[in-house]
Amino acid sequence: FAFTTNTQYLHKYFEAAKTLTFITMRNYLALLFFMNGNENVAKAFSAGTSKISSLGGLALAKSNLQEDIQKQEEKQETLFYLENPYYLDGDKPNSAFILAITNFGKQGTALLEQVLVEKLGIIPKSYIPLAERPPDCLGFTLDDDAVKQAEEIRESSSGGEVETNIAARALYDVGCFFLDELFGGRPIARFWFLETIARLPYFSYVSVLHLYESLGWWRGSALRKVHNAEEDNELHHLLIMEALGGNALWTDRFLGYHVAIAYYWALVVLYMFSPRAAYGFMALLEAHAVDTYSTFYKENESKLKSLPAPSVAISYYLSADLYLFDEFQVFKDVGQRRPPCDNLYDVFKNICEDEAEHVKTMIACQDYVRMGKLIVSPHLSEAYDEDKITVDKKRENWKSWAGNINQVQNE
Repeated sequence: FAFTTNTQYLHKYFEAAKTLTFITMRNYLALLFFMNGNENVAKAFSAGTSKISSLGGLALAKSNLQEDIQKQEEKQETLFYLENPYYLDGDKPNSAFILAITNFGKQGTALLEQVLVEKLGIIPKSYIPLAERPPDCLGFTLDDDAVKQAEEIRESSSGGEVETNIAARALYDVGCFFLDELFGGRPIARFWFLETIARLPYFSYVSVLHLYESLGWWRGSALRKVHNAEEDNELHHLLIMEALGGNALWTDRFLGYHVAIAYYWALVVLYMFSPRAAYGFMALLEAHAVDTYSTFYKENESKLKSLPAPSVAISYYLSADLYLFDEFQVFKDVGQRRPPCDNLYDVFKNICEDEAEHVKTMIACQDYVRMGKLIVSPHLSEAYDEDKITVDKKRENWKSWAGNINQVQNE
């Protein structure tokens, strides 16, 4: 009977139908034929049964099955992305000793699994092959040569080259070389690594600014506020990459965390000697991120548009509370940028545009150091910018308010 009907959905229908109380072989065959449009054959099979005695009963069963199949497909859709894998952070604050022991156990288990599979060929029962889970199962690509070409085009355009020094440029070029070598053909793992270290400069800047305030040397509350908002943005980029499986390998996590620690202290020292140089190096990295993400979402456009946005991206970009999202974009008005988040293509395009805003903010911070041009919160400028709320506008508002008061009194 399977070969006389549409066999493409046979297994799916059967798996869904197994959960229904009326399932018998005769009723199942009736339902199968009905689902494929063979109503007369279906009626013949359903005749004389106690649960399904008419096409009406079959229609009801079809409706129930379709709902169940839809739920299964929606569930499968969420399996594209990962939520709270065992190797992530703890779920509450605790003593350093307990956190360290817990993390050691998690990472040790992951390392053992990776060694057993890759080096010894021993496959644990619960192990899912890399090709069948994110990010490998998504099949994304990234052309390193295309990224370099995008960088060359940007730097050759007017105002596209980031101002920096020779030493910073040399370190940048070495870093890009190692990224290409370590993460060739693995764009999501590369993005996770980049977002892991991209947060650290803002931690470093804020740490030094806290030190300066504690010593009574200088108070930079405006800078701290902007850097905290920037870090929050990079954090959500990191969470998106983790949902896509960017940190699925123990070796990637080991490398990312240790490079991040070294990078943090290096930037603390650099910021204490020259804040301008620290901001310039970060602007260089953010500009590279723009080139990389723009190349990626253009190269994988059709595939990205066919995939849903991860829940963490939807909650971030479509949240009712976008205060921090607006805060790090110092050249935009509050509420000016509200990007869509309909699919994974939108998500990566949004991330790319976020990185472009980081570049602008880092350049503004350089100007602050060089010329003392204060970084102003978009929320503060929204409230007090006299260019937006002119004297004439205030007078009009006053007259309107007074007119309403007079009208109420007359009534």
